[in-house]
Formats: sequence, structure tokens, C-alpha cells
Amino acid sequence: MMSDSNAHDRRLNLAFISYRTRDDDVHGWAGALRHALEYFPVTGRICRESKREKTPTHVRPIFMDRLALSIEGGLDQQIHNELKRSEHLIVVCSPSARQSKWIAREVRDFCRTGRQGNIHAYLVDGPADAGQCIPLGNLPRKLRALLDAGALDLLDARFDAQDRRWLRRRFMMCCPRARYWLSAPHIEALCQIVGILLQADYATVRREYRRWRVRRLASALGVVLLALMGVCLFVHFREALRVQQAREQYRTDIAAVESAWEAGQASLARKLLLATGASPYRGAEWRYLRHEQALCRQVFTGHIMSTVDLIEYSPNGERLLTHGGDHAAKVWESRSGKRLVALKPTSGYLVDACFLSDDGVVTVDEQGHLETWKIPSGKRMDAADSGVLDITRIACAPGGGTLALGDKAGHVWLKETKGQATRLSYVHQGPIRDLAFSGDGAVLATAAADDTVVVWWTSSRAVIRMLTHPSFVKAVKLSRDGGRLFTSADDGKARVWNLLQPGEPREIRVEPPARSIALSPQGNWAMTGDADNAVRVWNSETGVLLLTLRGHAKPVTAVAAAPDGQSMASGDAQGELRVWRLAPDDLPNAMPEISLAVSNDSKMYFFGNSGEVRGLPRHELLLKIPPANRPARRGAFSRDQTHLLVTDEEGLVTVWSLSTGKPEGEFVLPDAQQVQAAYLPNDPAFVICTRQGVELRDAASHSIIRTLASGGGLEGVMAVAPDGQRVAVARGEAVEEIAVATGAVKGKRRLPVGTTTTSLTYSSDGARLVATALAPRGATVAYLFSGDAETPSLEISEPGRNLSGASFLDNGARVVTSWNRRLTIRDSETGSIMLQVPLADQYDEAPASVAQLVVSRDESRIFVTGRHCQQWFIPSAADAPDGTSEP
Repeated sequence: MMSDSNAHDRRLNLAFISYRTRDDDVHGWAGALRHALEYFPVTGRICRESKREKTPTHVRPIFMDRLALSIEGGLDQQIHNELKRSEHLIVVCSPSARQSKWIAREVRDFCRTGRQGNIHAYLVDGPADAGQCIPLGNLPRKLRALLDAGALDLLDARFDAQDRRWLRRRFMMCCPRARYWLSAPHIEALCQIVGILLQADYATVRREYRRWRVRRLASALGVVLLALMGVCLFVHFREALRVQQAREQYRTDIAAVESAWEAGQASLARKLLLATGASPYRGAEWRYLRHEQALCRQVFTGHIMSTVDLIEYSPNGERLLTHGGDHAAKVWESRSGKRLVALKPTSGYLVDACFLSDDGVVTVDEQGHLETWKIPSGKRMDAADSGVLDITRIACAPGGGTLALGDKAGHVWLKETKGQATRLSYVHQGPIRDLAFSGDGAVLATAAADDTVVVWWTSSRAVIRMLTHPSFVKAVKLSRDGGRLFTSADDGKARVWNLLQPGEPREIRVEPPARSIALSPQGNWAMTGDADNAVRVWNSETGVLLLTLRGHAKPVTAVAAAPDGQSMASGDAQGELRVWRLAPDDLPNAMPEISLAVSNDSKMYFFGNSGEVRGLPRHELLLKIPPANRPARRGAFSRDQTHLLVTDEEGLVTVWSLSTGKPEGEFVLPDAQQVQAAYLPNDPAFVICTRQGVELRDAASHSIIRTLASGGGLEGVMAVAPDGQRVAVARGEAVEEIAVATGAVKGKRRLPVGTTTTSLTYSSDGARLVATALAPRGATVAYLFSGDAETPSLEISEPGRNLSGASFLDNGARVVTSWNRRLTIRDSETGSIMLQVPLADQYDEAPASVAQLVVSRDESRIFVTGRHCQQWFIPSAADAPDGTSEP
């Protein structure tokens, strides 16, 4: 080692590497050593422990002739000068190094400087085919002499051929620019050289090198992880951007579809809708718009640039009558939208019009002249002066026998076809806005600008009810039986009034306020024409919104329902007419009641809506009753299973022979919209129940034996006791038990105020009675009566759900109720739930998928009907249905 303190300043090279050029061309040991030294991490700890007065921050410069010699001057002189300027000499010793004259000369010249102790032998292997270590005898002679004298450091970095093959698969990161493969022996030798050059402890250098390598590895892993995270984030955000763009494009497409649809351009809306393609982002609005497209069947212009004030279907539903702000009445074909005729009065302008019959229309002008027209020829059949001035509205009772007229002074007039008009007693304090007859023409409702609605008996001209609204009444409709009144007011509410019972109406919130209202023939759904260009369909019992139909470009001013209950028409403020075709599935909450009857021996059943009689347990078809043009049918088997009594809601009763499959007789009950029939278990007779009365008839001749009940308030709902001695009928808010033998009332069961009974069922021993009823709060509940008690002993309800049926099991010990997609069996005394049975997946998703529940006479099976299927359950194992059928 040099003793003077200025040696480092005079000698610029920290070390001189001497090597055999041919070996370096093959293996690159000298180049690897030089790069490893110059880029060795000299940390602060190494600097602090170094014994040098001035410790360099890097192990450099390191002289290597191939990189530092210039082509000018002699090589001998340049090498000699660099040896003088170098503090240490490192000799790369290979098996052929002792044969190199340049290594020997460089060692000799460096020894002449008096620094023999700063010579270090770096032992490496030879060519690839040298499979053994370097013997020390192969060292150059001068180095051998220094080794024998103890003045030479041996830095052994040797390894055999097997280590070399492993080494070539492993990269040791010595420096940021490392291009060489280093093994563990090389690293040990490298740390020894650094410790010698920097005069630092070898252990410290080795430890710091390991720490540095760990930090570099951690940094490299961190960089890789950050890079992977960056790539992942980039891919994620790019995908999110693509999804967002797709959604925005979809919203744009849907907005274009809605704009075209609301503008009345149905064909353009359909094209734009189909152009959206099979996008995975199409949601409920896409299906909703497509469903609306399918509902609208006809679009045609009725009155050019004028408001449609009236739409009315003919009694057979084949024609439409419209009246507009252009003071013209037009008749159209409801299916094709073809205009048949335009009606114009002889003098003045036309005020209103209505159908007298399928081929007759009556119109009234501003002077009160009534004219009757023949359809479709448009020929005027009759003309008469009504004697009433300033007529605002006109309505015709079903059958065409009576006309109702309303004027601007608030008077209401009734006029027979060939008679004079007679004025009703009550006078409204404002012009008459709307008139409506019930289905039988017995009840008339009048609405005026004084916010009142008056309900009249047409026969006696007496006032039934006077109803006051908080705001202007725009439209009124009466149900077919006249028991319910539907009104639409300017306060944004549609109201359903029960005319048979006192109390407040059921309110349906309509936003924006409805301008017109119509009612289905069955009374199970109502439709409103609203100011936001939409037609809405509501469940008339619960007020649930069923459908919202869009397509009009202007507010809807008139609506009408077809007699078949499957079509409706609407008109708007710019004269456009639309005909909507509704399938049963379009109104899931407004389906007619699905009827089921079971024979006494539980071997046959009758499904009313399909008209099929099938046998159990194989469900084979025994009889198919030809369909009648009625919305629903009921049935009852005779006690000996030989006849089937079928009724419909038009009052037609037919007796079918199950042996021949032919009808044996029929009769009509006039003015009967709801009919229920049942055979007595012992006598050859049956009981017929309607809203007008309860009759006992002979099973063979169908003649009336006696009348069991009559008068107002009957609901058309009954149940026959198992012994055949009593009949329970619903009348208002009570259930009366009537003796079959005498017709006298034997008992009365009281229901809560404001309820409407929907079904009655006796237990098999006749000691209990269960009634399902629509409660005032809008939910259907079951009331159970025991013995002769007048008040219910148990009330069964499902929170937020409507019961669809109730019956008894085990002689009244258990009661079974159905709601939605589940059966519940309870204890009749306590009401505690004993079993709940989920129904099969065949049932549709409608909120009232169970329509009726029937228990067989021997209580061996529970029958449940839905819209599309039936199921049979064995009560002892009610969680396993023993059969299903899809009629």
C-alpha cells in the first residue's frame, strides 16, 4: 500500500486491470470485472468505515487498455504511464495467462514502482472445454514469486463447467448497465476487491451489497407491480369508457325512439327501436316501448286539427263514433280504421252524438234538433225537435229506448224515442259536462260544472246519491250493474264510489289530471286519458296502475273501451285516433275471475274459462262446452254427477248432460250480470243467486220452486250448507243464512263497515263459515264465523297481499287460504300458521296468480287455479302436488 497521503491525488486510476486479450474475447472476464467495480454501490456506511482520507463515491476510474489507450504514441509508453498512475493492479489469471508476455511485463513494471503489495490475482477458469480448476502452478512466474513471498492476494472466482451452465441461466444485477453473467464466487471476489480498494472491512462491504441488491430487487418488483397496475387501470378505464359510450349511445337511441313515439310517428319509432340492435344494455324501457308498439293496432286522423271530444263504441264493438271540435260526427270501422260516413246536421252545428244501436246514430245540434242516421249509408231516418235549447251533452241508454240530455243551465232531461223530454227535478248550478248510463239503463249519472255528481233512477226519476267533489268533475262512468261510479276530477284524482253503501270513495291518484275516463264491460279495469299525452289503465278494485300507453303527440281528450274488453280507443287534441288491442296478459291484475267446479266424488272438474270437463287422476277430456261470447263462466255438478249447470255473466243458464255431452235445457235470467249456481246435496233442485235475488229451481223442469231472497244489496255471492238446509248469501255488509224449506232468514253474520263480499264457503260439518271480502282499506281478507255468532271469530289477512280464496279442512279444524303463489293452512281457533306451501313455477308472475281455491267435498284434494294452469294438493301432504294441467 502507498504510505503518502497524496498518492490518490497523483494516481488518477484506482486500479489497473491486466488480462490476456484472447481470453477476454472468449469470456469477457476483464470487462465484467471493470463494469462490476465501476458500478458497485458505495453506500454511506462503507464510506464511514473506510480508512482512506478521501473515499470516492464510486469505485472508479478503473483502467482497461482496450477502452482507455489511444492510437497515438507507443503502446508501451502509454501502458507504462498508466501503471504509474494506478494505485492497484488486478491480474485476471486464466490457465493461459502465464504464457502472456504483456501480463508479465505489466506485473514487472508495476513492481518497479515499489507497490508489490497492491497486486491482486483474480483467478478465473479457462475456455469452455477446461473442466478443471486452475492449478496455482499456472500463475505467471512473477506472481508465483509474490505468492511465495506472501505479498499477493488471491481473489478466487473459479467455478467448474457445471456451474457455468447454471450461471448462464441466471442474471445477477450488479449495476444498471450490467451485461454480464456473474456467479456467487465472482460476487465474493468482487466484494474482496472493493474492500481492498476502499480500505473497508470485507464483512461490511458484503452486507451492504446484499442490502443494496434486496433494495434493487424490491424496487424492480415495485416497478413491475406499478406497471401491471397501470396496465390494469388503463384496460379498466378504457373498458369503462367503452361501456359508458355504449350506454350513452343507447340512451340517445331510446330518446329518439321516445320522441318519435310521442310525436305519433309509430313507423319511425319502430325502425329506430329495431336499429338499436342486440345491445346488452337494453333494459325495461326497451321492452316497454316494444310492448307499446305491439299494443297499438290502428292510428288514423279523425278530425283534422281539432280536438276529439267523444269516442264511443257501437254495442257490437265493430264501429267507432267520434265527435270533434270541428262540429262533425264520423263513424269508423274499429278494426281497419276506415271511415264509413261523416254526419252533418241540417242546420246549425253538431253538438254531440251517440249510438242508438249497431246501425243507428242520433245527433243533436245547437238548436236542440235530434236526427237519427242509418249506418253505414249515412241516410237520415228521422228528425225531431227535443224542445231543449243549449244542449251540451247527450247519452243513450243501452237498447236505445231512452235519451238523456243536458243543457247549459244545469237541467237534465230524459226523452223516450217517441215521447217528449221530461226534466229531472234536481238542477245543477252549472252546465252539464258528462252523462253516463249503467249497463241495464236503470241508473243515470250526471256531472256538471258545480263540482257535483247526481245519480238517478231512470224509471222513477228519483235521486239515489248526490256526490260532491272538491274540484271540477270532467268525466263520469257507471259500471254495468250500476253499483259503482267512476269519476275524474280536476284535482288529479279518479274516484270509485260504491253506490250501494255509504262511505268515502276509493281514490286513484292520476298525475297529471285525467281529461276523460272509460270503464271495461266487466268493470275490472278503467282507463284514463291524461294531459301528458298518455293513456293509463288502472285496476278498478285496487287502484294499481296496469299500463301506460304512449303515442299521442297531444293531450288525450277522449277514451272508450270496447264491449269485448280487449280493445280500447283514444283521441287527442289534434284529432288523431288510436285503437289499442289488449291481450289478457297485458292486464295481469284485471283478469276476469277464473272459475273451477269439482264434482262431489272428486273425480271430475270443470274449468270455466276453457269450458272443459276433465276426469281425475289422468285429466282426460270428458266434455268440451262450445264457447259463448261471454267473458267468464261458472259451473256446478249435480249430486249424482250426471249433469253440469253452466252460467255466465249475461244471465244465460245451461244444463249439460255429462253422458251425452249435449245441453238439455237453458233459460235466461234478465238483468243478471253475476250468476252463481249450486245443486242441493239431497233434493233434485238447485239454487240460483244473482244481484236481483236468490231462487230455488227444479232440476228437471228448471221452474222456480220459491224465491229465497230478493231486494237490493245482494252481491251475487252464495254458499250452500252441506246438509242442504241453509243457503248463505251476501247482502251489503252482512251474510244472511236463509232456510231452503221456507225462505226465512235464520241468522245474520255481520261484516265490518265498508266491506264487499267476494266468496262464501261452509265447513264440511256446516258449523263454520268463512267469507272473503274486500276490506275498506283495499285488501282482501277472510272472516271466519263459528256457530251462530254474528261477529267474526277470526280475521285472516296477509300484510300487503290480497287473499284469493279460503276454505276449510278436517271438518273445520283447519282453514286454508291462498294468496299470490302460496297456500297457508292455519288453525281455525287460534289462526296460527300450521303449514305454508309454495306453488310450482308454472304460475305466472302476476301479483294475483292464484284466482280461486276449492276444496273437494271429501276434503281429499285442494284445487288451485291460476291464469294458465291448475294444481291439486293432498291436504295430508300439501307440500306435494299430485297433478297439474294446462288447459
